[in-house]
Amino acid sequence: MKKILLSVVFCALSVLGFAENKTYTDDLVVTINEESTPAQKADIQVEFLENNKCNLSLKNFCLELGGEVAPVGNIELNDIDLVDNDGYQTFNVNQTITITPGDLPGVDSWLGTLLGEVPIVMTGKINDDKLYCLIDIDMTATLGQIIKVTFGSDITTSINHISAKNGKVNVYNINGVCVAKNINATHALDNLKKGIYIVNGQKVIKK
Repeated sequence: MKKILLSVVFCALSVLGFAENKTYTDDLVVTINEESTPAQKADIQVEFLENNKCNLSLKNFCLELGGEVAPVGNIELNDIDLVDNDGYQTFNVNQTITITPGDLPGVDSWLGTLLGEVPIVMTGKINDDKLYCLIDIDMTATLGQIIKVTFGSDITTSINHISAKNGKVNVYNINGVCVAKNINATHALDNLKKGIYIVNGQKVIKK
C-alpha cells in the first residue's frame, strides 16, 4: 500500500511540474570605470520554470568602492526567457528591479535598498554544468556609473582560440569517443558534422 501511495505522489509531482533549483559557483569580477576587481567565488541560484523560463538570483552582492567593501544586496531577475542552442541555452534580459537586502551576518545597511528602481541588462548562456553571464547594473542616476559584473567564462570556445602542442589535437564527442586524432587544431572540425566536441580539453561547438 505504501509503495502505491508513493507512486501516486511521485506521479502527481511530475504532472505538476515543480520547478528545479540549481546553484552555480564560479568566478565573479566587477568592473567600474574600466577597472576590474580580482575574481572572487560567488553563487548564482537559478530556478528553472516551465515553458523555457527561469528566475535568477545573485544574493549578497557586494561592491568594492575606494578600497572599501559596500554591501549592495540581492539582485533577482524573474521570468527570463531561455532560447535553446546546441548544448546550452541563451538569455537576454532587460528589466528594472528593486535590489533587496541581503542576509550577511553583521551587515545592517545595504546600499541597494536606497537606490530605488535599478535598470539591469543581462546576457548569458547556461547548461547543466555551467552558467556564464554579463550583468550591467545601471546606477548612473544615483552613483553616476554603470557597474559591470561578469560571472564565469564563456561556455563555448572558438576553434581559433584552441592552443595545442605542435599544433596537433585529438577531438572527442560529448560521449568521450575520439572522432579525430593528431589533427591540425585550426582544421579539427572540418570533416565533422554539427555538434559539440571536446578539443584539447575545451568545449567547442560546430554550427
